[in-house]
Amino acid sequence: MLAHATVENEDVNVDALVGTYRNTETPFHPRSRRELERLLDGYELEEPGLVYAPERPWENPALSGFHAAVARL
Repeated sequence: MLAHATVENEDVNVDALVGTYRNTETPFHPRSRRELERLLDGYELEEPGLVYAPERPWENPALSGFHAAVARL
């Protein structure tokens, strides 16, 4: 299972999030859908594939600004 921040949601202030996480032990590196598709290349994605996290039936809609996917090796 992959859940990853995206830079494509206009409702999320990405620059503010990056700035907040800049000096932490868990830096924030949002990626585009295209970047995530390349990362998942070679994996068999379960339906509905790579979608915004709120579109996954088991996810909390409060996670807007994230892409999510489930894949098999």
